[in-house]
Amino acid sequence: MKNNRYENITLALHTGNYRSEKEKEVFEYMSNNIDELEKEYYEKYGDILSQDFAKYLFNDLGYDQLRPEGLSDYSRASWSFVNYLYEKQLIDKKGEGNNAVLITGGGTGAGKTTTALRVMEEYDYTIINDTNVFYLDRSKLQIERAIENGYQPQIIFIYRDPIDAYMNGVLKRIRKGGHLVTIENHVKIAYHVKESINVLAKEYSSGLDIFIFDNEGDIESRKEVLRISIKELNTKQYYIGELENILKYETKKLYEDGKITEEIYNGANFKATG
Repeated sequence: MKNNRYENITLALHTGNYRSEKEKEVFEYMSNNIDELEKEYYEKYGDILSQDFAKYLFNDLGYDQLRPEGLSDYSRASWSFVNYLYEKQLIDKKGEGNNAVLITGGGTGAGKTTTALRVMEEYDYTIINDTNVFYLDRSKLQIERAIENGYQPQIIFIYRDPIDAYMNGVLKRIRKGGHLVTIENHVKIAYHVKESINVLAKEYSSGLDIFIFDNEGDIESRKEVLRISIKELNTKQYYIGELENILKYETKKLYEDGKITEEIYNGANFKATG
């Protein structure tokens, strides 16, 4: 019998305009097995909400973190799943912790998940949503829902030089079993998340705490990171073409030196069509 506490919560599904037959299959599988997937998620990953973690729930459906041409088949479903858990946590966790919802932001390989794990250990955040604020409408929705439910939303935005983030973040993570991000998407995300954080800071000049940190260097061994302003963040930029060319050159050197496999090299340089 349906729990009345969640009667207004629904799993966001796409009833048409699927990107592929595989995406349709993933949404149907998720809808039919939502309770089992929720249990599996919390058993494997704990309370931190992460779209990247959620994608691993679809391994049996063919999710392969090193196959960039198929990753989009799982992205919208994993977001819908995490947002479903988020809505339930907003209800379940009222009165717990510091009454704050923490949303992480930043580019790929910036160290958001590492930061989220450290924050969880050091501070008693009620809810931690490990995202990247790439999709502005989704971020606004989750901020508004936190406010409506009486929480204080906060964003910790992690900046890391996008070359450093890719070479020592994304590629290092792959060697540990993490998912691949193409150079094309890495550059796109690096630019877009900065735009999003500027919009959020302007539109939520009150009611939303935003903290920006420069996560330069070895994030795993560093004990502290430098807090910067949005103005300082906006001075850190590359031309898109320049950044892509640098990363293509650097990944080619790694491949020629035998430091990354051909699969990773080809995946990193994969470009979507259409």
